[in-house]
Amino acid sequence: MSHLTERTAMKRIVIHWTLSLACCAWVGAVNAQDNIAVNNTGALSDPSAILDVSSNYTGPATQKGFLVPRMTQGQRGALTGVEGLLVYQTNGTTGFYYFANGSWELISEGKTNWALRGNDLNTPVVDYFGSSDNSPVRFVTNSVERMRFTPTGEWALDQTVALERVDVGGAIRITGTTANTNIGTIRWNDPDSCHEGYMGPAQGWRKLENDYRLIRNAAYTQQNQATCGSGNSVIPDNTGLSSFSAALLVTPFPNGNTLRRARHQYLFKREELNVELAQLAGNTDITSGLCPDGSINTIGFYKQGGVGAVKNWGWQVSIFHVPIGVNDLSGGFQNNTDPTFGCAVNTNNFPTTTAAGWHNVALAAPFQWDGVRNIVVEVCMNSPGPGIVGGEVPVAVTTIAGANNQVTYSKNAISIGGTCSDVGPLCGGTPTQGCGMDATCLQTSGGSTNVRPVIRFNGTVSSTPGPAIVGNGDYIHYNGGFITELNPGWRFTVAPAYSFRGPGAITVENGVYDNGVRLSDHVFDKHFDGRVHMDDLDHAGEHHNLSVEEMSAFVAEQRHLPTMKGRSEWDRNGAFSLGDLTTQLWTTTETQALYLVELHKRAELLEALSTRRPIAPEEFAPMRETAIGMHDLSEREKRVLVDDLGERIIPGAQ
Repeated sequence: MSHLTERTAMKRIVIHWTLSLACCAWVGAVNAQDNIAVNNTGALSDPSAILDVSSNYTGPATQKGFLVPRMTQGQRGALTGVEGLLVYQTNGTTGFYYFANGSWELISEGKTNWALRGNDLNTPVVDYFGSSDNSPVRFVTNSVERMRFTPTGEWALDQTVALERVDVGGAIRITGTTANTNIGTIRWNDPDSCHEGYMGPAQGWRKLENDYRLIRNAAYTQQNQATCGSGNSVIPDNTGLSSFSAALLVTPFPNGNTLRRARHQYLFKREELNVELAQLAGNTDITSGLCPDGSINTIGFYKQGGVGAVKNWGWQVSIFHVPIGVNDLSGGFQNNTDPTFGCAVNTNNFPTTTAAGWHNVALAAPFQWDGVRNIVVEVCMNSPGPGIVGGEVPVAVTTIAGANNQVTYSKNAISIGGTCSDVGPLCGGTPTQGCGMDATCLQTSGGSTNVRPVIRFNGTVSSTPGPAIVGNGDYIHYNGGFITELNPGWRFTVAPAYSFRGPGAITVENGVYDNGVRLSDHVFDKHFDGRVHMDDLDHAGEHHNLSVEEMSAFVAEQRHLPTMKGRSEWDRNGAFSLGDLTTQLWTTTETQALYLVELHKRAELLEALSTRRPIAPEEFAPMRETAIGMHDLSEREKRVLVDDLGERIIPGAQ
């Protein structure tokens, strides 16, 4: 027993001694080389490595690896991190973690995450830049996300959610061009300063920018539709009768005791007379005006009560058109060259009373405004002699804002020499001195102003049910012609394109409207097809082509063609719009053409019956149809005619 113990003790001493020598030698080697090599061949370590471990067993021996410290997530978190420390986490998100820049980082496996070099550079199929799971690829600069690719393929720039394939949270700038013709390509056309899109070989490159403004959800003003009828119209009707003036430059009545001649002109613009245009031009609360081609019978001035005196002057009131382009009277009087002017002339008191109210002047013949030109109301006065007693006569006035709105021009003279006593166009053959005076007449006062008397017109006038309609919505603003066509072949015409259309024309492929009236050719559709086109059902579905006999009876009773609206319709609703009139003329022309065809067939039938000539086979069918369609014949008489025609068909022909 003691022998074994002694041997064991000696063995331990030898081992300890041997290990000590080895350690000394190893330490000496480390101190000598400043690096360590671990292998089974005795090879020295690489000079660049402080520790060089090799698994280089030969034969059937199993190769071995390097095992780093293993620990749980909690243990890793309890470590005092040192830059470069490496561990392997065994729970949670397992993997190799290294401590860098003050935090633990997971070493990516390169499969569920993405890397700059992709997953597998040796296999092009799986070599990509991105992610392999259902996560977006995000691009960040300065710690702010700038762009991402969603898992479903959308591209969001400066957005976190893409609603379309490409969703940009900002503007896109395209300044380059291309000669390639790929459908859907957008390029910049530098010479024309526009973007173009390629639409295919048939349509080529098309300009993308439009020459109109599409207004989205913005305030708009729309005129209230006017109707015509008998009554009064004060222009403008939104100023009231609270402002009065007796200034010689404005009032139409004679003032003072020394005046001998006077000529006053008051201009009314088309935009004031047309109530719809007035509302569109900004005078939104005006509701009355003149009706184009309507008769004006009376002109009235509103006099202030209890002021001024009745004066026995000769006077003439005229209303006439002025040339297009005359928009103010700053240049002086406008000569009356209108052959259709209206007027009144008299030597009665002017005004006729000192009481307040409208002083009306009845025209000798109605005046009709053409709806296009501006008009002038002119008052000329002629004193029988000096010393006529009378105070000033104030009238209600309105001021037309703007320095360019000189709507009144007047001359008041104490002289009767020169042109002061010249006459203008006669009214009923009666001359009125002063209506022809010009700038050479010696005046006591005169000139132009933007103050004008309030005037009331009586006759066929226009009115709206209320002020302009104001709201919010989408609309298109375009200063030019408007063309709508499904297949716009017109855009390829030349020299010059679309030159056969006038200003303001509207052309569409599936329907043309003018003032709410759709233009159509339903007459021929009804005659040849037995029904009108589907697009015309709403307004022409009940159309019935009258026979010649029915048309004759209608004209005898109604005194107008069945396809034309009569005078009663004109008087009731006013002048027809251009579109309405075009539709009536179109329908009438086509209907009359059908009547001519019908009468021609009847003439051929009568010629054949009266001469009893042989009938060619191709003549029999239309003659038979004409005979059957003669409503003034009985069925027996029709049968006799048809049988007679059949017997005279040229033999041997079907």
